[in-house]
Amino acid sequence: MLSRWYLRVFQMYQSASSQRSCDQNISHIISDEKDEENVVDSTDETLVPTSPYINRVVELSEKLTFVEKIYSDWIFSARGFEMDVVFQIEDQPDSGLTRIVLETLSHDEYVHFVVVNVWARILNHEEKFKAGDKIKRLFCTYQMLDGGTYGSSYEMMQAEFFGNMIKVLKEEQVASLKEVDLLFIPFLQSDHFYLVCFHMKKCQIAVIDNNSLYDDSFDLKYRGWPEKLRHLVADFMLIHGVVGGRKMHKAQISRLKMSWRTVDNKVDCGIFLMRHMETFEGSSLRCWRCGFVKEVDCGQKEQLDDLRCKYATKILLHYLNARRQFVYNDSEAYIVLDAIERERLKEQARGSRVERMKLYCLV
Repeated sequence: MLSRWYLRVFQMYQSASSQRSCDQNISHIISDEKDEENVVDSTDETLVPTSPYINRVVELSEKLTFVEKIYSDWIFSARGFEMDVVFQIEDQPDSGLTRIVLETLSHDEYVHFVVVNVWARILNHEEKFKAGDKIKRLFCTYQMLDGGTYGSSYEMMQAEFFGNMIKVLKEEQVASLKEVDLLFIPFLQSDHFYLVCFHMKKCQIAVIDNNSLYDDSFDLKYRGWPEKLRHLVADFMLIHGVVGGRKMHKAQISRLKMSWRTVDNKVDCGIFLMRHMETFEGSSLRCWRCGFVKEVDCGQKEQLDDLRCKYATKILLHYLNARRQFVYNDSEAYIVLDAIERERLKEQARGSRVERMKLYCLV
């Protein structure tokens, strides 16, 4: 069955880009009849696009689909007002994501922390639909501790962290950390994203960082931040009756040495972070199906650029997004432009991106 919306967009895209062949992509927009959430009801007069990513990991091995090309082109074209809200979770006013912030997923841009926060909410929502025997994961937002708080007293750090942890548990409808197997806390330190993962049942802690520099100098690299976080999580466990709090205080922190870690890449740490959050389930490195090739091999940069487009599309079309109707309407107006105009907009967007982001204090 072919979704009416996808058929309509496909026809408009073919008409506006007659020199392009989209036939090879048509299989990617055929909805699975077994997946009712992927099909637009033929009786629905509001043709809101539905997400092709319902509760599944984004495939890194697959080429960009027709839909991913359309939506990434649209959001990265800088068409429209920069402060348009393109993602919002209903009844969560602080979950809004503006056009200019989502544009930080474009090529060679540093991903904004608000994108990471939205990603955490999406992953938490999808965790609720996993099989009961699966590892239960909980994803925190990046702002569990403000950067300035690290210079203050432990009591101030504890108050801020506890308040934010309680907020995450409440928003995600998790009664207690007793229900959680893996706790993910993203960090932004010196303009670099990395992930700290707590195995709550085994009282193990892993730092997951795409950057391989200072492999033999953990303290020099992280300056005690993971250790402070370890004590905060352990204290929260003790106060809230979660087994293993005392053991967590003494847990060794390991730095995972993945084969795809980088030396030269300075801009894609946010994409690596999002992929690590999405795919890590506490397994050994040998069993971890992340999908990246090594930096020294050809193709890693192309993988990262593809993920930027795939993640932007997943966020825009996710069924959590209460702004999908706006996304549909605005993207349709872009799709019907002729190919020359679309290319002009993309080039113009690339040339003005730094200045526009400075204007909105994103750089």
